[in-house]
Amino acid sequence: MIFDEPWRGVGIQMFNEEGPAIARWMMDGAKLYLKEGLDDVPAAITAITDEYLDDNDDLGRFISDCLIPTDDKNDIKVATLSMILRHWASKAEIKIKTGKLGIDLSDRGYRVSRTEGAKWLRGFRLTGYGEKMHEQVKAELDAKNATAD
Repeated sequence: MIFDEPWRGVGIQMFNEEGPAIARWMMDGAKLYLKEGLDDVPAAITAITDEYLDDNDDLGRFISDCLIPTDDKNDIKVATLSMILRHWASKAEIKIKTGKLGIDLSDRGYRVSRTEGAKWLRGFRLTGYGEKMHEQVKAELDAKNATAD
């Protein structure tokens, strides 16, 4: 943006005149933050932040779309879940990395364990939509295998 002549250089002039006071204000604020933190974050700010994080949490959306927590008797192979996640992401036109899905799930507090050489997500089953995604993945694999023969 190009300012008209009367405004040209105002920012530099303000900084030259008020720069030390602005720097002091910033340092005082930083000290206060480090000492006391942000205990009283307004509810509106918290809500907007949470909404932003939810909107940008692709793995969280996948989990809510495709998984239901159940008793401990339901387990899903992480490798199967990874294939479903890739399929779900391609349908939603989302780029997502699935190489460390087991670690990502563990980091979120989900129970992932290794049994008989495979990683398993414990205590979950697929939703109806997750089942649909799984069926589509199996159909695509069957089609690839048929053309390879």
